[in-house]
Amino acid sequence: MKNYFLPKSLKPISSSDLMRIGRANDGGYVVSVTTVLESDYLISAGINDDWSFESAFLSYHNVEVPLIAIDFSISFRVFVFRATKNIVKLLLKRANTKDFLDSMKVPFRYLIFFRKKNRHLRKKLVANADIEGEISLHDLFKETDSKNIFLKMDIEGGEYELFSTVLEHKERLTSAVIEFHDCNSRWEQINKFLIQFRQSHELVHVHVNNCGGSDINGLPNVIEITLANRNLIRNKTEEVYQYPRLGLDFPNSHKYPDLEVKFV
Repeated sequence: MKNYFLPKSLKPISSSDLMRIGRANDGGYVVSVTTVLESDYLISAGINDDWSFESAFLSYHNVEVPLIAIDFSISFRVFVFRATKNIVKLLLKRANTKDFLDSMKVPFRYLIFFRKKNRHLRKKLVANADIEGEISLHDLFKETDSKNIFLKMDIEGGEYELFSTVLEHKERLTSAVIEFHDCNSRWEQINKFLIQFRQSHELVHVHVNNCGGSDINGLPNVIEITLANRNLIRNKTEEVYQYPRLGLDFPNSHKYPDLEVKFV
């Protein structure tokens, strides 16, 4: 396979008002500079052990911007448990020293970062919270009166049940970065969602997550999409960019090639 193929409807507008936030592989995202600066609230769903995006996002603000991070799979105790397992792996020579040392730092980084206005909720994000341990996206939106919310979602397929809530509150969003999973069986659903979202927002970036692979026709299984509020779009250009965009996009995994995207 020499290329990934995406529908023409997913081709972003051309803009030079973009930057990468977060690390230069899985966990980093390409966003509009203006939307970051105009945001005064950050909702981030799905973080695991990497909050480089959230940390970099907040660093662009002179005042504290509230952050709510939602991920039911992690906690301080979970990170301590993972680090302990890596001690055993190191002794059995099943882990290298770098991975071991990195895992030992994570619990302390977690305690340092998630305090004050940086909140982590160990809950599962759902459309309708019916049991303990769940929270609805609607309830998160109700927690703030902000009309300048930045939304990031990478929740391993859980994004689809949240589409209606996102659309209900889209006028309050400066931007949304969403990672879509299982795309090959969800194209119709994704397209319908984006048509409605693009009534108020522009698609400014798309990137294929090369960890997800593709079908025999080159249609990727996992894609990352950035939408920006149309009123905040700056620096539109006539330039035709190639995707992945040089200097902004990096492979999610270096184990696999980051193929060029063709829009057909």
